[in-house]
Amino acid sequence: MSPLEIELARSAQAGSASALGMLLARHQAGMRAVALSILGYGPDAEDAVQDAVLIALRRIGTLRSAAA
Repeated sequence: MSPLEIELARSAQAGSASALGMLLARHQAGMRAVALSILGYGPDAEDAVQDAVLIALRRIGTLRSAAA
């Protein structure tokens, strides 16, 4: 993880919605690629990415290490 991503994660943990949005945007393509490789093209892959984003939104405050 880059120093910028670590700082974004720390800011997101502190409550910055914009930092969380930027962090998720940086990883969206990778998340989509994983979902497509597992589920193939279609709505299931998109749903999986959306579910992962919601989980990140709910759990960002519970990270023990911003670098994780």
